[in-house]
Amino acid sequence: MKEETYSLAADTVKHIIKSIINKDKLENKGNMENVISILSTSLNRDHVSALMEMILSKDVHIPLAIGDYVKAKPPAYHEGDKFEWDVLMDNGLATEDKYVYGIITEDGSWSSEFDPYSHKMKVDLLYYDRELIKDNYSITTFSLQKVSKEDIPYFKQVEKPAQRDLLDLIKEEEEKLQNEL
Repeated sequence: MKEETYSLAADTVKHIIKSIINKDKLENKGNMENVISILSTSLNRDHVSALMEMILSKDVHIPLAIGDYVKAKPPAYHEGDKFEWDVLMDNGLATEDKYVYGIITEDGSWSSEFDPYSHKMKVDLLYYDRELIKDNYSITTFSLQKVSKEDIPYFKQVEKPAQRDLLDLIKEEEEKLQNEL
């Protein structure tokens, strides 16, 4: 999965931060440069990126947690190797606009504590081949869309077409033929 990313110069980041701080609310306006310096230098690279994303995005960001269900664009090379679109669609594990569902398993940082603002998240993408398959993949955090498990058609279906045993289907067809004779 190729995602467009851009780097911003530190001065640009400082300028963006400065533009959102209401200096009229500072008791002493001389502290403005110190406030900007703390915000732009004390945060790690992932957190600065997350901050810029949230400042400049039109969408509200909902922080993710381990166990959250998400929609994601799967890597192009998974198609045909790890899944088929028609099978995922039939089983309620893909959307018309070519997203698949997954579950957050951990963040992409080296920390022992989960970081919801990590640049990447490890996600068990939910595929299907006679049974539910989980394929762990690292995806850029801000490209993920949080969803409710109840909104995933797979978990709503009583009987999924591809889950039925092929032998049962053949038996049913034979019985129909017998009844017609």
